Amino acid sequence: MRQIFIILMVLMTTYCSASFADSEQMKQTLAQIAEQLEAIRPLINQAQQEQSENPRVKIHFNSWTDANGVTHAGLSDDIKSIQYAVVAAINRTPVDPRTIKPLSNDFVDSSNTQNVTSGTNQISKANTNNTTNLADD
Repeated sequence: MRQIFIILMVLMTTYCSASFADSEQMKQTLAQIAEQLEAIRPLINQAQQEQSENPRVKIHFNSWTDANGVTHAGLSDDIKSIQYAVVAAINRTPVDPRTIKPLSNDFVDSSNTQNVTSGTNQISKANTNNTTNLADD
């Protein structure tokens, strides 16, 4: 059991600390992890056979049902689930970014910019004239 724990810790440390240059490198690393998980199976079977009938701490290698009737996954099931997830990640097709068509109308063009600027100047002049007229009253 201790060997299984050590192997799992090494696998997770390798997976988490590796910097992936690209997705192909990541797929190779995930394939190695899947192979290591497959290599653990004989150790799990051996540990299951070596477990005594009434151990102080029982390791559930296969799925089991508790006193409340709830079924839980065992060690073999967990390893199998992790292995399926790793294989699914390897086989996942990358999603290419979509290209978005530009808007059909050009909302900012040079002729509109000049009109907006001159319109702003006209508004400023009108506000100045109104302020002057109010001050005269």
